[in-house]
Amino acid sequence: MEKKQFLEAAKVVNTHGVMGEIKLECRCDSAEILRNIPALFIGGKEYKVTRARVIPGDFVLAKLDGINDLDDALKLKGKLALARREDIPKKDGAHFICDILGLPVIDEKSGAVYGILDDVQTPAVQELYYVKTPSGDTVMIPNVPEFIKKIDEERGIFISVIDGFFGEVDDEI
Repeated sequence: MEKKQFLEAAKVVNTHGVMGEIKLECRCDSAEILRNIPALFIGGKEYKVTRARVIPGDFVLAKLDGINDLDDALKLKGKLALARREDIPKKDGAHFICDILGLPVIDEKSGAVYGILDDVQTPAVQELYYVKTPSGDTVMIPNVPEFIKKIDEERGIFISVIDGFFGEVDDEI
């Protein structure tokens, strides 16, 4: 599977002041990561980040090269800001969500395929993996070591679950 060169980093949710600053809603693991990204791509155009600071609520106020006043900043409001994959750091063993969506979810012992990873959400402390089963049901699995045993971006997500958690399972999707 070919990996995306550009990843969603933020959404421009507002302007700030009259000198062209924008308020970014973070889509990275933290606003601190977003603050350190050197360039953002908005509406197909590259903008060098000349200044950025984290504000409460996991937001970043950023000044972009070429965005010099309120009118310029207003044109970006509501748009997604992308970043180069290599500009977004990730910890060893971590994965970008876009790289694991669609992977088969496989029993680590039997090799049975439970379904495909359809979505990842973080409603509380840890991520929840939403697995779409062949019957069309959705099963949620917390991303904790007790359940998620291995993620192989080429082969799938290997899990260990309690018997009957998925009901009857097929060997293939």
